[in-house]
Amino acid sequence: MAQPMQQIDLVAQQLRQGASAYAEQRVFTLLLNQDRQEAAVWLARMADKLDAAARELTAAGEMLAHAKVQLPVIIDAEFVEVRA
Repeated sequence: MAQPMQQIDLVAQQLRQGASAYAEQRVFTLLLNQDRQEAAVWLARMADKLDAAARELTAAGEMLAHAKVQLPVIIDAEFVEVRA
C-alpha cells in the first residue's frame, strides 16, 4: 500500500494530467471551449493545493522527526514500611 505522501503525489499527478487533457483542443467535445478551460484551470488549482498540502505535511514530518522529545523521568525507589 502506498504511503500518504505517495498517494497525495499520485492524486496531484492525475489532476494535472486531467487538466492538460481538458485544455487540449478536440474535434468532438461535450464541453464548450470556455467550460473546458475553466475546468482545466480548476483542476490545476486543485493539484496546486494538493502539492502545497504535501509540502506542509513533509515539513511537519521533518519537524517531528527532528524534535527533541523529553521522556518523563521514572523514579524507582523502594519504600520500607515502618510500623509503630
